[in-house]
Order: sequence, then C-alpha cells, then structure tokens
Amino acid sequence: MNQIFTIQLHIMDSHKSQLEDLPNELLSEILKNLDARDVFRAFYQVNSRFNQLIQLFQHLQLTFHMNSNNFLKTNDEIFSFYVHTLIISPWINFNLQNFPRVRRLRLNNPLPKVLEQLQPNVMPHLEHLSVFYTYNMYEMVILHENIFSNRFVNLKSCELYEKQTLISIPHWTQSPSIQVLKTEYVDSTIFKIILGACPNLCFFKFYLYPTNGMATDIPLHNNLKHMIIEVQDADWYNDDNTISAFLESVPKLEQLEIHRRPDSQNMRGYIQDYDWFSSIIKHRLPILRRFRFYFHLLEEEKLMGCIDENIQIQIQIINTKIEDKLSCFPNIHRIVLDYVTDDLITQFNSQALPYLEYLSVSHKVSPFYMPDLRGKIFSNEFPNLKSCYISRMKPAYTLREWTRSPSLRFLKLNDIDASIYTSILLACPNLYYLKFRLPERSKIESNIMLHSNLKRLLINLNHDEWPWDDNVLDGYLACVPNLEKLRINRSVSVDSNVMNFFQHYDWLLPTISKRLLVIDRFEFDFNIKRANGFVEYDLQEISRCLTNKFNNVYRNRFNSRLVIF
Repeated sequence: MNQIFTIQLHIMDSHKSQLEDLPNELLSEILKNLDARDVFRAFYQVNSRFNQLIQLFQHLQLTFHMNSNNFLKTNDEIFSFYVHTLIISPWINFNLQNFPRVRRLRLNNPLPKVLEQLQPNVMPHLEHLSVFYTYNMYEMVILHENIFSNRFVNLKSCELYEKQTLISIPHWTQSPSIQVLKTEYVDSTIFKIILGACPNLCFFKFYLYPTNGMATDIPLHNNLKHMIIEVQDADWYNDDNTISAFLESVPKLEQLEIHRRPDSQNMRGYIQDYDWFSSIIKHRLPILRRFRFYFHLLEEEKLMGCIDENIQIQIQIINTKIEDKLSCFPNIHRIVLDYVTDDLITQFNSQALPYLEYLSVSHKVSPFYMPDLRGKIFSNEFPNLKSCYISRMKPAYTLREWTRSPSLRFLKLNDIDASIYTSILLACPNLYYLKFRLPERSKIESNIMLHSNLKRLLINLNHDEWPWDDNVLDGYLACVPNLEKLRINRSVSVDSNVMNFFQHYDWLLPTISKRLLVIDRFEFDFNIKRANGFVEYDLQEISRCLTNKFNNVYRNRFNSRLVIF
C-alpha cells in the first residue's frame, strides 16, 4: 500500500502545469490584458488552438495608435487585420489596406499618399472618421466627395478640421448614414449643401466663416436636433443675420449652443442693446428646449449690457475679471469664478441673480470679504441655489448669523473645522452630498447636530499628522446617521513603524459600525508616499499586504474598497 502511494506521489510531482492546460475561457481572460501586438507575435501560428483563439479577437475591438516609433515594425503584421480603432500620428506613411476591419479612423496631418488610399473599397466598415489637417491638397477634394456622396455607406460620424472652408463638389449626392458632423469653416453655401447631402444629420458643429452673400433656398432639415456654432466676431449684425437664416432651415432644433469671441474694440457698442438671439429664437425655433450662450472674454475685457428677460441663458464665466454690474445678467443660472473682487461680492444678491442654481468660487487672493458671501449662501439669499463650491471657508466670522438654505443639495468645500461643519449641517437641512478637507484635528466634543438627509460624504484627511487619531471622525459621523456612502482620503509615508501600526489597525470599522447604521458603500483612498530607500517592489508588496489586512477586517461588509495609489 505504501509502495502504491509512493508511485502516485511521484507521478503527481513529475507533472508540471503548462499554459495550454488552461481552458479557453481563462486563456482569453489572460490574453485580454496583454498588448495585442505581443499576443499575435507570441501565439499566432503556434498551433491550431491558439490560431482559433486569436481569431476571436475581432470581437475585442482592438485599438492601435500608430506613431513614428512603431509603424515600421507593425505595418504588415497579422494583428492589424483585427484592429477596430486606428489612430495615426502626423506624417506617417503606411498602408491602409492592412487595416480592412477598422470602424474608427483618426488621421492627424496625413500624407497625401495616405489620403489617396482612403477609399470605400479599402475601408468598407468605416463608421467614424476624424481628419485633422492644416494645408490644402487635392486628395481632400476627393475625400469630401466620397463622404458626402454615400461612398462610405456605414459612416455615422465625421470630423473634418481644416483651416479653410470645406471644398464642395456640385454633384454631391446624399449620405443618409451620416448623423454627426463636426467641422471648422462653414459659410452659407457650404451650410446649404451639407443639409442637402445629409438628410439624417442630427448633430452639427461648425465654425462660422464670414460671408459677403447669403445663399438662397436653403432646404428645410427636420432631423437636425443639436447645433453648435462658433463665431469669431467681425460684424455682429451680419453674423446674426447669417445665423438667423441658418436657424430658419432647422425648425425642429432642440438644443443650440453659440460660442462668441468678441472684438474688444467694438464690443461695447454691440452689447448695449443686444437681445442675445431672443427674437431670432422665438421666431425660428418653436420647440427649442435648451439654449446656451458662451461668451469668451479676455481678462482685460469688461461686461456691459443686458440679457433679455424672456429667455433663460446659462453663461459660464471662467478666468475672467468682472468689474461691471451683475444686474445686467438677471437670467444667469451658473457662475464659475476664478477671480473675485470685493465689489463683485457685494453685487451677489437675489435681486441681481434670482435664478442662480450653481455657484463656484475659487479665489486666488486673500478672501477678507468672503464672510459676507458665505452669509448670503447659507441664509437662503439665493432660493434656487442647488450646488455650490467654495474654495475657502476659513476664517469663519459670521457663522452665528446664518439662517437656513433649504435648496442646497450639493456642497464642496476646502478647509473647514468642527464649528463650520455643524453650522453647515444646521444651515442646509436638505443637503445630500458634502465634500470637504479637514486639515487639523478639530473634534466635535458636544452639540451633536443630527442631519437626516445627508447620504454622501467625502472627507479629505491627507494633511493629518502621523500617528492618526480616528477619534476625530467619531463626532463627524455621529451627526449623519443616515449616511449611505462614505469616502475617506488619507496619506502616509511608509516605514517599518508605520507597517507595525497597520498590523492591528481597524480601518475605522468600529466607528462606522457604531455610527452609520444604513451605510452600503465605504471607500478608503490611501496615498502611500515613497520614503527614501523604498523601491517599486517594496511598494507593491506593501500594497498587497495592506489590501489583505483591509479585506480581512471588513470581509466585504458595506461594499468596502481600499484604493492604494
């Protein structure tokens, strides 16, 4: 009996597992995580089984970015037959015929000989095409004709970015498959031809090219739903007439965006009595659901003028010094400010901004005037305000004067302390999401303010000193017993003493179990700082060790997750 057992043991020891012993399902999962080129080089033509497995990769939709470093090595390789998305860097000479299954193609400054290959018979499955070029060439004329004459029968979206107007061919027919088109310079003649050539176009983005004449008999297009027009203003009156004629031909439009970059020398004269397309939209677009006007300003430019009260426009003001009256913009819904002044803060009131819903204030100067703005935000000065970001909440001079802002649902802050935290919970009874940074160990010793509606909480503790004091968090979590999702950010420089600490660390489990009775998601983002003498292997081993410790503590409770970076 012992002899039989010895023989069996010897046979088992002599058998070595090989990659081919794995089933196809596991092999496929392994190969999916490898570079496609390496897979084909290593396994193609090894045997019939691997050939069959690799041939299934056409369903993986491989992406390949061809640049000057790799195109010579991969131009004729077998894996190119299975590439779904192909991205080509500038000035690369290659053979398009090696990529017959491409669905998405992006060409950046292609060579003429490459464009010449871009034919329907070479890429019969092409669905999405992007071409960026900065010089004129005859091959682009042929490409335009192929695109807008239904030669690429599967083409759904197209981007043609060039420093000139599209070159039109009088005998363009129709391309019913094109639904999305983005291009740069379009005048009234090209606009008319495109609408006629793309009857099913639903999204159109273009740069308005100045024109001296207006095309007549622009056909009605009932399928276009979303249009984005960028205008570099030379003559506001002439451009608005052109846009008006364009809008007349798309009566079913539902979303319209206009980006304007005004000439600062003439801006004041135009904007004084400007109606911001109010009359044009009322007359041309009866079912429009959303209109956004983006006014791109330089820092030295000043705003002046009024927006018509009969139309709601969302203006996004970014990196701009605004010194004129906010009362000129009564229909603003969203404001993003990277620079604020004392005079501007005094203008923030419900009379000037009755529809304000989203406010972001990120200042680059000392905010001595911020207490006044915070007092307005947290005292229901803006009854429609739903979301707010304030880069600085300290020092807090006027907390006791806050009343309530029941409309606030989302709030993001930088540094706060225990006093600001409890005051915010009191001032925002319907707050749903709160994100803040706790730079110091400010504990809530008493006066626990229960808040029943907060469901999402993100606390950044990256600046907490070592060793950690988790008792600080107890009071913060005790205030929000109905919290459903908690996310903690922390960081530490790892050494032997720190690793000894984590041998018995509880990862906040006792506090969470005690205070958050309905939590269903906990995430711990952990930034490991590289101490001197540590190599990448050490960090990988540390990450594995900490992850195991974390998982052993939580055992999948609360859908917990540790993210180490």
